[in-house]
Amino acid sequence: MKLFIYLIILIPNLIFSQKEEVKYWSKKDTLQFSDFRGKYIDDGFSATSVIALKVSNIGLLKDMITILPIFNFEKSTFFNVKSKYVLKHEQVHFDISELFTRKIRKELIEYYRRTYDININFSYKIYDDYLIKYHDFEKKYDFETKHGQIIEKQIEWNNKIKKELEKYKDYTSKKYLEYIDDL
Repeated sequence: MKLFIYLIILIPNLIFSQKEEVKYWSKKDTLQFSDFRGKYIDDGFSATSVIALKVSNIGLLKDMITILPIFNFEKSTFFNVKSKYVLKHEQVHFDISELFTRKIRKELIEYYRRTYDININFSYKIYDDYLIKYHDFEKKYDFETKHGQIIEKQIEWNNKIKKELEKYKDYTSKKYLEYIDDL
């Protein structure tokens, strides 16, 4: 059983059109089999998830960015045999995108507090730096779990990501937007 995940970064507008449905990451609204609505192409993988970090500027007066992890329903597919283990593996990919989104938000908030400088170019530099770390982390996750096939390793990663999300709980999208509103 092989898995594959597409991580689309920096160019989400090319991957996600205005008409396509997406799911924003949520602790309560996890991925379901029904979220994988794309047409399956037999490429040797059990599932394909298209996940992106959507970046946008906030407001006209605030030269800041916000980052939201999103899942594309129409471009994500699941093979006919639906395994709860494969689904959980895909969910952890989505959780990792939220984790790195929180890390980026933390870095941005610390920068804004430290410098009082809202510099869009520096914001994108932070974002770009974390994208490299994010890609490396995703590769390590798939390598160590063998795309979810090594159950013991998958459980380790499930727990690891859960702990990391808790560690960065102060950087959820809601709290980040509240911080920006206070500037």
